[in-house]
Amino acid sequence: MSCCNSPNQCSNFDDDREGVSDEDVARFGGDDVTCPSCGAEVWYDASQCSRCGHAMTDKSLSKGTPAWVPIAGCLVLLGIFLAIMT
Repeated sequence: MSCCNSPNQCSNFDDDREGVSDEDVARFGGDDVTCPSCGAEVWYDASQCSRCGHAMTDKSLSKGTPAWVPIAGCLVLLGIFLAIMT
């Protein structure tokens, strides 16, 4: 990345190759989750762990309604419908 047509020439140039700063952690932190594979702190919406590459699961599936609930509801409604029709 360059600034002012020459690398690292501007006084406000921010070279992010040094990694995550304490200011970034303070500003963007707080919504982190722990990687189940290596235990690293990972941003809540990351698709994989930045340390070990472990694929993070979809948070909405793990916190939402279990898959069997709507299936059971459909089966109950189907049973009622069939009972009425006979």
